[in-house]
Amino acid sequence: MDLTHLTVYTVDDASTTEVDDGLSITTDEAGARLLWVHVADPTRWLTPGDVLDAEARSRSRSLYFPWGAVPMFPRSLAEGPFSLGSSSSSSGSHRQQQQQECCAFS
Repeated sequence: MDLTHLTVYTVDDASTTEVDDGLSITTDEAGARLLWVHVADPTRWLTPGDVLDAEARSRSRSLYFPWGAVPMFPRSLAEGPFSLGSSSSSSGSHRQQQQQECCAFS
């Protein structure tokens, strides 16, 4: 499902580079509001047991420190195709994302 036309809002800090969850609100033809919960799914890029899978399992999660982050996946993947978006603009405390292809649930 291509949802790239939706505006996705996250509550991440402006310095966040791994955008892996967000929300969108739309209105359907009947006027009902739909809340979309977007969750990046990097597992679709992995093959169980391959080098990338083994490295991610050894790290188990991304780590965030005041001086920077250690991503679970290589930075080029974590901030690129594994992320919900690659371009952003700040708007108050929310960060607006133009998302790439991602998984979404309603």
